[in-house]
Amino acid sequence: HALKEERSHCLSSGMDDYISKPIKPEVLFSTLRRWAPVAPPPKKESSTSTIAEYTEAHPPATASASESLIDHTVLYNLQKLRQPGGPNIVKEFIDLFFVDLGPKMTELQNCIKEHDGKRLGKIAHTLKGSSGSIGAVAMSRTFADLEASGKNSDWSNVPHLQARLDREIELTREAMEAEKEDK
Repeated sequence: HALKEERSHCLSSGMDDYISKPIKPEVLFSTLRRWAPVAPPPKKESSTSTIAEYTEAHPPATASASESLIDHTVLYNLQKLRQPGGPNIVKEFIDLFFVDLGPKMTELQNCIKEHDGKRLGKIAHTLKGSSGSIGAVAMSRTFADLEASGKNSDWSNVPHLQARLDREIELTREAMEAEKEDK
């Protein structure tokens, strides 16, 4: 939702390109391909080597994303970006997300202990975006609630949100691990 002036300013300052938030995987990857083209990887067998096979195994979700932990449409769209014979980017995104989540959660919990609403809001905002970008919609909603609590310095609901988030992280991790195994 960046302002058009921000894009113009960045490009006039010498940047080669600009991607605004929220980052959409297809925009990110097309921009990366434009500026850093790579040779196709060597072909290797994969259990889900084509979009058609992936679609058959994991059709886009028909249920409301607000009723589930994971928006499978996001994972499906990420998988569509996979090059034939290329790495499983869904698995890579999931792994990277959970590696980055640990230190961010420690920082978030420190903000809560210190009642630092401004920092809590910023960290929760970052985690809201990153969880949404991999389809972890339940976590994203809870981070949005924590972001609002932090920005408003409203600590009344934070213990409940923390407990809800802990459970969502556990369940989402399990569900994402199952997604990785299916690939």
